[in-house]
Amino acid sequence: MGGPKYRKLQMLDLITGMAPLFLINMLSGLFATEAVYSKGGTLETIADLANMMQNIIGPIGPVVLWICIFGAAFTSFPSQSRGFAQLAVNGLHLGTKSGKKWINKDEEDPKFRIIQMGVFVIIPSFASIPGAPDMIVLNVLGTALANMHFTSVIIVGIIMLTSSKKY
Repeated sequence: MGGPKYRKLQMLDLITGMAPLFLINMLSGLFATEAVYSKGGTLETIADLANMMQNIIGPIGPVVLWICIFGAAFTSFPSQSRGFAQLAVNGLHLGTKSGKKWINKDEEDPKFRIIQMGVFVIIPSFASIPGAPDMIVLNVLGTALANMHFTSVIIVGIIMLTSSKKY
């Protein structure tokens, strides 16, 4: 559905889709804070997260945490590697003379696959070897914190853009 006649329906769809995400993110942050800090604890390592989950839901808590982390990584990794590679190709290569022939067919560009596999698949795989697990922890915690803190900014920005007659 598109066009001005569907604007109210699109806004309602946007709000009903984003409001629960915002609420879930805010409540999960508050719940975690209450669970950890009310008992005098801190969240400094991944083990602290596992302990928090164990305190909240019992012995199965750490298992649930690792299943959730695996699920988040498994579902976001393919789309992020494709999306970031496409951003890199669009931003760096398609603006050049040699890249102009690949406009609107950037996934057929051989440089797209090289960037996707080299930069966004192979290099992150090296970060997962046993000698470098801190990169994984940093990525998971950084993504979680960014999502928790910037969801509201994204929601406000989307609402402002979609409610503006200029856009």
